[in-house]
Amino acid sequence: MSVYPYNLTPEGAPTDATGSYPAVAGYTPMSTGRRVAIVLVDLVIGGAIGGLLGYIYTREESWSIPVGVAVSLIYALVTLWAMFFKSARVAGLLMKAQYVDVRTGRLKGGSFFLKQLMQGALAGVTFGIFPLIAW
Repeated sequence: MSVYPYNLTPEGAPTDATGSYPAVAGYTPMSTGRRVAIVLVDLVIGGAIGGLLGYIYTREESWSIPVGVAVSLIYALVTLWAMFFKSARVAGLLMKAQYVDVRTGRLKGGSFFLKQLMQGALAGVTFGIFPLIAW
């Protein structure tokens, strides 16, 4: 029995208990620490945008609402572009991390978006039901 570094076949294809995946040869899996760092950086970016919007919306100027809406739309479009076309979070773009399908080697834009949508819906239901329980 041969042992290959990083669970690779002689051709360089990654393997696991279920089989070999030649489509993702050349990609390096993200470590758990890097995944956590990407989520934390994403939270910081979202918090910074939220803080900026809070500052903009509390201003009693004629420009505050149109500028706030424009900043919100730009952030939403950048986030959707990153998910669909780059298959990454916004922080993942900065940290050069993309989500790839192990069977085909193609970017997972649509399924990554659905995964994030389901996680957001679950979090919304989980945290949204708390006031009803506490009341």
